[in-house]
Amino acid sequence: PPPPPAPPPAGTPAPMVCPLDLALTGTAWARFLNELLTRGLLDAAPFSSSAALQLAIDRLDVSPAALEVKEPDLLPVGGLAAAAALAGDAAHAQRGAPRRASAAASAARPAAAALAALAPCLAPLACTPLSTLEVEGDAPWTVIAYLSGMLGPCLGQAERDRAGSQVQLGAHLLASGCISAYGLPPSANPQLLASYFKDYVLALEGALPPSLCAPNVAGLQWLEEARDAATYLRDDAGRRSVEDKRLYLLAPGAPLLFSALGDVRRGGEARDLVFALATALLPDARMSAPTTPLATAVRRVEASLAPRRAVLAAASANGASPQSVVAALVEHAASLRSPSAVAATDTAPSRSGAYGGDGGGGLAFGSLDAEFSSAPFVHFERTILSSPCHTPDERAGIFDLALAGTLRSTLRILVNAPSAAALSRRRPCLGKLAELRPFLPEYLASAVLRLYYSRHYHRDRPRRDLWNLDAHPALLGRFLKFDLDTDWYGSPDDPGLLYFLSSVETRRIGWRNHAVDPADHFCKPWLVRELADFGGALLGALGFALTPVQGYSFRSFFLLYADVVEEAISMAFQRPNYEETSLTWLDMCNEQAHAALRLMGQLVKGLVNSSNSCQLDYILPEDCAPVAKLLAWQSDLSRITSDPYEMMLAGVPADWRPPTVNLGEQLWD
Repeated sequence: PPPPPAPPPAGTPAPMVCPLDLALTGTAWARFLNELLTRGLLDAAPFSSSAALQLAIDRLDVSPAALEVKEPDLLPVGGLAAAAALAGDAAHAQRGAPRRASAAASAARPAAAALAALAPCLAPLACTPLSTLEVEGDAPWTVIAYLSGMLGPCLGQAERDRAGSQVQLGAHLLASGCISAYGLPPSANPQLLASYFKDYVLALEGALPPSLCAPNVAGLQWLEEARDAATYLRDDAGRRSVEDKRLYLLAPGAPLLFSALGDVRRGGEARDLVFALATALLPDARMSAPTTPLATAVRRVEASLAPRRAVLAAASANGASPQSVVAALVEHAASLRSPSAVAATDTAPSRSGAYGGDGGGGLAFGSLDAEFSSAPFVHFERTILSSPCHTPDERAGIFDLALAGTLRSTLRILVNAPSAAALSRRRPCLGKLAELRPFLPEYLASAVLRLYYSRHYHRDRPRRDLWNLDAHPALLGRFLKFDLDTDWYGSPDDPGLLYFLSSVETRRIGWRNHAVDPADHFCKPWLVRELADFGGALLGALGFALTPVQGYSFRSFFLLYADVVEEAISMAFQRPNYEETSLTWLDMCNEQAHAALRLMGQLVKGLVNSSNSCQLDYILPEDCAPVAKLLAWQSDLSRITSDPYEMMLAGVPADWRPPTVNLGEQLWD
């Protein structure tokens, strides 16, 4: 007998294989896994879901060469793709289309018999070489991996021939989906169908919202998820049917809402209850069951329930039915919007003290009786009455308890100093806290410095006395009145962010000799990020979350804003004549920055004077106009191409280069 053929050299590219042929050797798997382990994959273990594992892999700095599939990595099975290519060549030749047969196709001629024995529904897959399914970017096998899970085990001829097998069901799903999505004739030939597989699988892979994807899928679950993705893409009715089926997957992200829904797990009934709450709690969002994705409605209703925990708990008492709980929440929301309720709970300031507040008119003293008996207040009272308050650290311990975010009385004392005299007389501990009010600037300054130093490396940390708020009553007054739409920046020699940076950041040469143009205050991404930390630290010191569970804080909003501004500026370096467009985007962003600051100020004032003693969290809801517009613009900007080929198609001259004008200097310095 002739000697066995020598194995191909290690660098030989992989031959033409299709998804039905794909099988890797143990050596190849060992190489791939060793590369991931060497790069630290297990440092992030354990993984709660397949998505978490994928995210951990994406963050690794892996060697592309170690993950490249070569011919020695493939097990010798099938040969279907080569046979399909040969059949395609023959068909083209019969129609008179000139085509030169490749050496690979000629060598694969004996495999034609395997194609003839293949089930007809699998023929399009056999006509799909893996090379045509690869995508550009960091994850070139996105489509191949999705197909592999969807088709399941398909190397054996018995599984390929078995009617109702996972591979046959997956092939039928692909063919019918392409025919429906792209308007192909039902009799489309396998090669035509195969040419649409890549685009269609990419659409399936990204169709379902992450919250509707199972955390771990295996076997037939892959096919089920692909089938649901195809239904979700079909139309609004298909989307609703998939949402109703996968409702249970939304529960971990919305514990408050699902505690109200109780044992209601039938999709249609749960949907009605969710949108009844959405209409009542978010009347301005205009969410409707026919058009709004259920995942969006669930997320927004959950955020709206966070400040209504007490109402939810009372409505759910004594085993009330889900319908009764929802009806109680709807009734409560309606009562808050009634004219009499608005008049009774209105806390608008009638006169302002030096540091903000309402002169006592909106303090709602009676509503604080429950707070005075709460555990956080009792702990605060015991501590302040028994502890010395002579050093900054001793006072900081008191302020930490007073401004933990759950006590309204202590917060009102500190931000309404002149007008909180009546409140300070109710309890000796509040009177003592009022006496510590002059030391609040010291505490706020420490919070700002602490966050700044946590983000910036300093070999010699500047002393606390390099910057403080005591010398800047105007800045402190504006902040404690929560007039947030104000001049945050000032200049290097006047109160504000620039003065703070010039005091603690000696590396910024020349800052004391010039100011940043006010028109550029919200147009420089690095400066906006500094503002995010500066304002976020001040509000965080008063008890508001830096990273809220729902919605946006001062800091998280302006970090998002800085990202959008950065993308807008980068357009100037991608295409000619984009400088003016970038400036237009910056004007639009600047307008939303001021709108957000005004809205933050209104919401913070309402929370401070509210009788609700829940933990202070976000100061911007995630569905407010400034956030929605920034997210929409971020999506629009991400679709603006910088690919040279696409730029050529758009009419950009091939020899064009980014402008050398000082646009970057103007916007980035």
